[in-house]
Amino acid sequence: MNATFLKFQGETGITPALMTFTNDIWKENYASFDAFAYDTYIEQFSDESHWLICYSTSPGNDRFDDWYWEGMQGDDTDGIITKEIADTFTNNVQKYLLARNYSTVGEAFNRGFQDILPVVMKKRLNLYSYEFRVFAFVLAFSALAMIGILYKKTKLKGKENAVPYPIDTKEITCAYCGGIYVYGIHQKCPHCGALLTRE
Repeated sequence: MNATFLKFQGETGITPALMTFTNDIWKENYASFDAFAYDTYIEQFSDESHWLICYSTSPGNDRFDDWYWEGMQGDDTDGIITKEIADTFTNNVQKYLLARNYSTVGEAFNRGFQDILPVVMKKRLNLYSYEFRVFAFVLAFSALAMIGILYKKTKLKGKENAVPYPIDTKEITCAYCGGIYVYGIHQKCPHCGALLTRE
């Protein structure tokens, strides 16, 4: 297992650690093994760059082993040990721990790390990363700006040659087609094209 841990540390920069306990150490003082594992991480490490695996068992009980395990990762590991990687590790280790006829506890954790080693450093989209959120914001902002420009262009389409409407003008009815036009702006009826007479 030591070789696997060293390989994982060399590839990721994250230091894995496995600590084992007996249930009597934590059951009297903690409501859950998760809370105990969290406190153990805080006590053991002063940084956020470790991945601590805690395993607890009930020795001396030949009929039933009441075992627990939890993984605690430091905040600085989130970019590498993503939810996807952690879920894969958790599911595989759980499967190996349940198959005690085929693997020991140590082998279960060793295999769990070996399973994720080929993929842990592969580039993948992390939807929770700061970089992805900034990219999504910039993309959304650009899309909204583009939609605004296109909307404005569509709204103005056909009005390129529009003339401002003077306040002191009056509307006249064309004698030929009955269409209404503004006196003093048009030389031809905008509806039928007839030459307009000055009134």
